[in-house]
Amino acid sequence: MRILMVAPANSPHSTRPVEWLLGRGHEVAFMDRRNPFAQGRAGFTHLRPPALRGRRYVAAAAPYLVSPLERMFVLSPLQRVRRRLKIDVIHVSWVAQYASYCAEANLHPLVLTVWGSDVNTCLSPDAEPAYRENIGRALAQADLVLVDSRDMFEKCARLAGRDIRIELFRLGIDTKTFRPGYKEEALAWRRKLDVPENAKVLLSIRGLLPYYGQSVLLRGFAEALPRFKSQAVLVINRHSAQPAYESEIRDLAARLGIESAVRWMEPVPMDRLPEVYAGADVVLNHPSRDAFPVTFIEAAACQRPVISCDLPAYRGTFAEKFFCMVHPGDVAQLTQAIVEMVDGDGTPWLAKSKEARKVVEAEYDQEACAEQLIAHYRDLVSSRSKK
Repeated sequence: MRILMVAPANSPHSTRPVEWLLGRGHEVAFMDRRNPFAQGRAGFTHLRPPALRGRRYVAAAAPYLVSPLERMFVLSPLQRVRRRLKIDVIHVSWVAQYASYCAEANLHPLVLTVWGSDVNTCLSPDAEPAYRENIGRALAQADLVLVDSRDMFEKCARLAGRDIRIELFRLGIDTKTFRPGYKEEALAWRRKLDVPENAKVLLSIRGLLPYYGQSVLLRGFAEALPRFKSQAVLVINRHSAQPAYESEIRDLAARLGIESAVRWMEPVPMDRLPEVYAGADVVLNHPSRDAFPVTFIEAAACQRPVISCDLPAYRGTFAEKFFCMVHPGDVAQLTQAIVEMVDGDGTPWLAKSKEARKVVEAEYDQEACAEQLIAHYRDLVSSRSKK
């Protein structure tokens, strides 16, 4: 099959499915400004997305021209790509403007993968009505919508304004790579971050963005710090860091007087992430909104205990059963959980971590997920050929 994948190049949510497809002999045309495989890959083509330059100026000066110009500079080029490359399936990951363009260009079969924040943003009170309507139309016209949490079923249908075909699909991982172990690599990682030899490491692995809640984690850690019987440090990942927010978080650490117990980790390549998990004693997660994160799958595969806030997207999953869940925004409860995890008997949580890995091996290994995705594609192509 030939798949046109429209997705942000800087995310494993985009590149992992491409790897699966290429590894199984399919061809992928990947559309984004950046090329995720700049060294080249057999069966892979990189395309820059067509764009209407200066759209906002056109909209301000002559709004009646926006639609015809977008058709000329965006929609028609998308249709030409489809014909020229003989694309079988169009798959858009992250449901935003280009999902709307692909739907308006009448590209089918069209698969949309929801990441969570894309749909949640449309449902926020301050969402732009016109943009919300565009995304709703895209969802309504999609042949298949893939989501990674059950709370997205109702949200997507609400945006679409009708029942649509939605399937649960979670990004699998390589459980042979994400596993316990990596002792020497973990020690090297800890030394690089200047972590004292016997200190417990609490790891905030999500991107450094406001809705991932590093401010709550800092406050919880600051209140826990004087209660620890053993030494501990908080490691914050700088992946996707927004400069203004990072400055705010660093200032907060200074105001709380815990700068010496906080480490700032530079972004780590995907193939080195298992070493990072191996060097951590506890993984922390406290976003204000979320879908089901691949972080949970990775941490569970590496048998790391997790303390997380309890969000709707996590309910009914292995996280609810095997992780330590606290109320969102409840700093006191978060603090207590951190203290108990750092100083308490960790045996029960280690046992839960082992059980969580078994679930991931059985249900979230990338081999099974890849076959599930390809089966969806084949079903859509077959159904369309019968029409």
